Amino acid sequence: EALRKAWGKEAPSSFDKITAFRSSDIRRATPMASDINRFLMELENSIFHFYKNFLREIGYPGPVSAMNLGKAFRHAASRKDFDFIAMNGYHAHPNGFSSSNGGSGVISQESSIGNAGNLIRGFASMRRYRTPYMVTEHLHVFWNKYRYEQAFVTGGYSAFQDFDGLTGFGSNITLNAYVTLSPFMLGNDPIAKTQEFLTALLFLRRDVSPGRHLVRLALNSDEILRSNAAMEGISSAQGKVILTSRFAYSCDLRTPPGKDEIVIGRSGGAGIILDAWYNTLMESKNTLFNLDRFLQDLRKKGALPAGNLSSETRGIYETETGELLMDTRRNFLRIRTPRLQGICAEAGASAKLPDFEIRKMTTRGNLALASIDGTRPIREARRLLLVVATNVLNSGMKFEDPEQRFLLKLGSTPLLLETGQFELAFTNRHADSLKAYALAMDGKRIAELPLHVRGSRVELSLDTAAIPNGPALYFEFQTTGKAMP
Repeated sequence: EALRKAWGKEAPSSFDKITAFRSSDIRRATPMASDINRFLMELENSIFHFYKNFLREIGYPGPVSAMNLGKAFRHAASRKDFDFIAMNGYHAHPNGFSSSNGGSGVISQESSIGNAGNLIRGFASMRRYRTPYMVTEHLHVFWNKYRYEQAFVTGGYSAFQDFDGLTGFGSNITLNAYVTLSPFMLGNDPIAKTQEFLTALLFLRRDVSPGRHLVRLALNSDEILRSNAAMEGISSAQGKVILTSRFAYSCDLRTPPGKDEIVIGRSGGAGIILDAWYNTLMESKNTLFNLDRFLQDLRKKGALPAGNLSSETRGIYETETGELLMDTRRNFLRIRTPRLQGICAEAGASAKLPDFEIRKMTTRGNLALASIDGTRPIREARRLLLVVATNVLNSGMKFEDPEQRFLLKLGSTPLLLETGQFELAFTNRHADSLKAYALAMDGKRIAELPLHVRGSRVELSLDTAAIPNGPALYFEFQTTGKAMP
């Protein structure tokens, strides 16, 4: 009787006739769906405590987490007791990949900038307020041609969001010679290695500064369970706040806004693509949240600078610090910090940053200049490193389509680097004493390159296909003599 009163027409005639729950049962705004989600939420939390108690019994005293995949609001509520939040995710996770019979599978060739950082938005949407947060698996997966975006999108925004840990997956280090590339083998992919290097600077060295203001999404578990949003993730409009401001959620927490905090409520949601190995937020317009109006409110409150260029209408998002700017319509992302400056862009792009200028690039890629001289900025450094990351494929790879989504044959070594012509310039007070070298993947100098110097301005023309003993992805600039006054 109580069950019929609670569930109405959805109630079975007796408890004995309650069937196994279906996916559709938890995606409705009904009392039955609410009760099922509440049961699952309590079960997820109790499983965490079961494992934590066991770890304590065997002597492990450290922090414990679980459920490092789900990005739905119910999962956010289930994690209420976790010591820290861990999250996994991938850009362009392949489907049906197999290395047998020569290789096969399907992958997206979408840009992670073109989709407005869907991966990093999913990560940051599950950051719990005042709780340690780690990304325990991430990768822009081979053979996606935009792998060069990984360091700027995942590494750069993780630093801006002030995450506590970031781990690429997998097989990061290898002592063996290069073998045929395949997905999830970082140590064997030259492009993945460039991105790990740049991430070490952007995130671990903290070249990118964390945002000062925090936007907190205040969730209420009862509201989530009563609505049909329990298995939805953050809406696209609210999620893109992550590209401008630090972000975290709280659930059932009656805490007033702290200093430099703005609290907002949930508005709409987004569906989630579920897979056995990953899940991804779907783009959605199911919200009353007007992002451009909210961004303007942030400017009025001083939480964004008055000149911040962010605009949902134009697909441009600039962080509060001004260090990262994403232009989704051009697949363009620039980073400008004192110690590292560069762009991810399509062929034909150009950019003038404070100390680094890209005048010409004939192929898409990541062009980044970094100081490798302690805390000295680019303009003061005695040693700098230029990264030119494009794309690498196996010899003999075969695809069903020109977009290279459907793999027919994985190929083999030697690995093939996409080359191009680049015209670059940068400012450095030691310009007249700098020498330039192309580097092998192990850091050995393989060729000295000519520089053109005009005062404190250094100009370099690169044809990566014509480098002696090349090609190369890394280029070193090192002082040899007396510095300019």
